[in-house]
Amino acid sequence: MSEELEQETLVREDCSIEVAPPTWHDETARAALLSSREIQVFRLLGNGRSNRAIAGQLQITERTVKAHVARIMAKVGVESRLQAGLVSYAYQLAQQGRDTCHAVGRRCGCAYTSNMPSHLGSAVC
Repeated sequence: MSEELEQETLVREDCSIEVAPPTWHDETARAALLSSREIQVFRLLGNGRSNRAIAGQLQITERTVKAHVARIMAKVGVESRLQAGLVSYAYQLAQQGRDTCHAVGRRCGCAYTSNMPSHLGSAVC
């Protein structure tokens, strides 16, 4: 990955101190280049799905999934499927934060934010 993994510590009104999920600044900015189908594959990749499982869920061939994964890795700027999955997982943690506070397990109105591209969702609880 092009930058070291960073963690931010945030002070929250009702949750005291929280360590935010890791972010990859360059990789997350590059994810804005993904097509809508690549985003679908990207999210499933972050959930640990195999090419076969992704193909079945999206009703496409495994060969097409492999092509999408290769393009995702190139666009996001990672060298392995695992790294792509980790970046995707970080996005999903931020997305989940919109509805449920990841620190207390309920909606709390915290000020957690990320540099996630707008078409992937917001990161504010």
